[in-house]
Amino acid sequence: MRNQQKKKMDIPKWGTYLRERWRGRFASHLSLEEQKEIGMDGFLWHLCSWGKVECLEKEAAINAFHQQSKHTCTLFYQFAQEAYLFENA
Repeated sequence: MRNQQKKKMDIPKWGTYLRERWRGRFASHLSLEEQKEIGMDGFLWHLCSWGKVECLEKEAAINAFHQQSKHTCTLFYQFAQEAYLFENA
């Protein structure tokens, strides 16, 4: 495997957009009211902890993460507008 240089790009003000994309991808089977009831307004990951989607846990989740291609990776936060795009992550 080649040693590629990692690059980071700030993408300010994308927080809302990325959170909505995340909701669309992982929580579109729930109404907004259902999302609120399980606390997704507080933390998006409540979708998993409330068992509303199938997900891997613990070692299985870590192993699956390591198996994924990470040519690009987007990092965003629950309550912030800042986001970051990493290439060759």
